[in-house]
Amino acid sequence: MALTLTTLRTTTETSIRDLSDATGVPEPTLRSYEKATTQPTLSRLLTIATACDTTPFAILLTTAEYITRAHGYPPITQTIQSPIRQHLHALLFYCGITPSEIFNYDRSDH
Repeated sequence: MALTLTTLRTTTETSIRDLSDATGVPEPTLRSYEKATTQPTLSRLLTIATACDTTPFAILLTTAEYITRAHGYPPITQTIQSPIRQHLHALLFYCGITPSEIFNYDRSDH
């Protein structure tokens, strides 16, 4: 998530200070998100996404793409047709479920 948040902030040409002012999230906390020492709560992710004119699911989905590729799986946007399932997978990754756990479950008869 750190890379996604950093990329989002720099793409929107927003400084840490400006993002902090817009969200009410302290600058050191935002830096910790971008350094991957902590992860934002979903409510903070919503606040950050809103300030950057995007959605929390867009952030989570981008992060999920990084995670799946890092684990040797194809991007979920290429393998899962349903946007709802894509968002569900992204949310599960945020919660700490691994790609192999999700993909093994998807292949089973559950």
